[in-house]
Formats: sequence, structure tokens, C-alpha cells
Amino acid sequence: MDHVPAVAVLLLEEEALVAMDLEFNLVRSGLVVAGVFSRCSEALEWLSSNTPDAVIMDVRLRDGSCEGLAIALHARGIPFVVHSSICRRDVEIANAFSKGRCVHKPCDPDRLAHAVASSVGWDA
Repeated sequence: MDHVPAVAVLLLEEEALVAMDLEFNLVRSGLVVAGVFSRCSEALEWLSSNTPDAVIMDVRLRDGSCEGLAIALHARGIPFVVHSSICRRDVEIANAFSKGRCVHKPCDPDRLAHAVASSVGWDA
């Protein structure tokens, strides 16, 4: 991906090495990583006083399902991209995360950056 406008992204990933790789590639794509969290509780606390342009999230973090977080993001109008190996594979996950875009793990970093840019209304 050549360039995206400055988009502040919250990254939610439980695996530290995966998070570091994603952060590196998102920044390389021109996105701004506003924060990285491995627990839903930490992300919710951060979101209580911050509003990113978009969120990239797995369906589960270290403290459990991100279903409540997805509902909260949708209620606040914050677009999100579900980045998971299991997104939309079962009905419960599909319902809980249906308002977000789904990008299956693993994926090309540019594909993920495009999904984020598209979720905020910027077409590459």
C-alpha cells in the first residue's frame, strides 16, 4: 500500500510477536498506531478517554472474548476490523462481530491496511 491518510488505529492482539509485526507493518503503511493492548479490559479503559479512528481486533484476547468490546465500538460509531483465524466461522462469532470487517489471519499487511482505510471511508 503506497499511502493512507493519517488514521489512528487501536490494535488489540494477545500475541506479543504478532502485535509487534502488525504494528510495524501498519506504521509502514502510513497508519498511526494509537495503542496496543492484549486485554479487553485495558482496551475498554483506554477507550473511556480516547477515540481512535478505527480498531483492529482479534475475537479473543488474554482476558476472554472481545464480543462486549465489539458491541461498545459499534455503539460509539468506531469502525473495526476483525483480524482472526476464526472470524465468522461460527454463528456466535458472526453475530457478535457482524458490524466489523473480517480479515483472516494470516494476511498480507497491505490487505489489512486497506481494510482499515476502507472502514473509515478512505478508498485506496
